This record gives sequence, C-alpha cells and structure tokens, in this order.
Amino acid sequence: MRSRRDAIISAATNGELNRLKELVAEYDDGRGFANTVTSLSNDFGVGAIHYAAAKGKLNVLDYLIEDLGIDVNFLGLSLRIGILVC
Repeated sequence: MRSRRDAIISAATNGELNRLKELVAEYDDGRGFANTVTSLSNDFGVGAIHYAAAKGKLNVLDYLIEDLGIDVNFLGLSLRIGILVC
C-alpha cells in the first residue's frame, strides 16, 4: 500500500482534485488541511504544491492556494524549493 505522502503527491501530480480532497480529509490529524498537505513532502522537501505546479495542474493549485490557503512561497523542507522554481 502506498504511503500517505505518495497518495497525496500522486493525486496532485495527476490533477485528481476530488481524490486529493478525499485523501486530505482522510489524513487530516486535526491540525488543518493545509498543514496536512504541507507536512507530507518527499525526502527532498518537495510536496503536492510543487508537483501540481510542475505538471500545470491549475485545478489542484487553485484548491491548495485559494481554498486551503497554502502560501505560494511555501518552501520545501530540505532543499528549500519554492513553487516558482517549478
């Protein structure tokens, strides 16, 4: 079974917005959906917002930025990769 991180990143990368929303709700630990998404980055600090941007998944970006309020300047944890790099 894929990990939570892989499932979230896969849904974001493929533009599967409904699936992404389901996963975020399922995996939320009470700290809020935005925190759930940003805490599930890969080993290089790259997360759902970065993959969605790299693949041009505007529907996912709209959800992550407008609905969840994730900062477009969110940086990955270890490489400090901003969304604009993507």
